[in-house]
Amino acid sequence: MKARYRYLFNSFCTSTRQLLGREKVLTDNSISITEHDIIHKYTNDPSFPFFVSFPRTGSHWLRMLMELYFGRPSLTLIFYYPDRRNYLTIHTHDMPGSGKPDLIGEHVERQNIIYLYRDPVDTIYSQMSYYHEKLDNNESLHHWTNTYALHLDKWLHNESFSQHKTILHYEELQSNLTNEFALLTAHFNQKLDLERLHSASSRVNKREVKQKTTYDSNVLSTNQNY
Repeated sequence: MKARYRYLFNSFCTSTRQLLGREKVLTDNSISITEHDIIHKYTNDPSFPFFVSFPRTGSHWLRMLMELYFGRPSLTLIFYYPDRRNYLTIHTHDMPGSGKPDLIGEHVERQNIIYLYRDPVDTIYSQMSYYHEKLDNNESLHHWTNTYALHLDKWLHNESFSQHKTILHYEELQSNLTNEFALLTAHFNQKLDLERLHSASSRVNKREVKQKTTYDSNVLSTNQNY
């Protein structure tokens, strides 16, 4: 069964790339949507939900959980349903001046927002570890502290353009998934399905995240507290 699924999956990915040229297969387990026309279709829709998070705040894990729970992938990275195009959200880190603008662009201002944040100390530690920066490097420490502070300030306090916004706390998702995820389902005007959430969360563990993100070995920290 697994061999047949892998064959069908790979066949689908190959034919889709040949016919549409809109996807990049990162691994056998994830697909990146890179076609600008597809991205712009949703970025040009002011009501389409944007999922914003600073790097190293748990967005891969949450996107995988969302995709399984809602049965709908998010742009621009698909983990489970390569044949589905009923996208749930579009994810961006919204990091102006990073030198690495994504397909979404910089200086994100949207009406419909889901914002995920994490304890700043853990986030900065994880970010510096990701880039193999020494923790006693004061220049790097100042850079990441200031960058995340600006990010938090924008999305938690200063922005005035969103009309429908849900804020999620990574630590609350870890300690009280039911209550925190209910905020997310409410964002989409849905009641929480506990059985479906349990099924999805039991699958999306560290091992699963690692298997789905082998294109970047540093996505999942070796730190057990991540």
